[in-house]
Amino acid sequence: MRKRILVPLVIVIVFILAIVFWRMSQNVDVGYVMEIRKTTDGEQRLHVVELPKDETKGKTQEEILELIDEKSSEDPTLGATYSIPWINRNLKSKYEPGDRVRIYWHGWVNQSDPPQIPGTSLILKSEYN
Repeated sequence: MRKRILVPLVIVIVFILAIVFWRMSQNVDVGYVMEIRKTTDGEQRLHVVELPKDETKGKTQEEILELIDEKSSEDPTLGATYSIPWINRNLKSKYEPGDRVRIYWHGWVNQSDPPQIPGTSLILKSEYN
């Protein structure tokens, strides 16, 4: 009887620990979608701009888009582009300019203008401030 309970319990604990370790190994960026780009090979990428919380607090999506446009006109290399991961493509996740997103990624950053981050694991839409 104990063995019947112990084996599933150990499996659940190992599964939870695996998720915790995976989460701890990921880099996390939070920002706003500036645009959706398509590469020459048909892959979609999100161009995301990080904005300080004090600049976006209490603003609507339209006001945030205006702020992004203003900042990108000052600095065209603002933000980074992230590849859309397999899981988001298969779930048919949709993104629009101004959406606030939380991006989990690992690996390296291609140093270009703007930087490109190919090792994206997951993109989640996030609530506004």
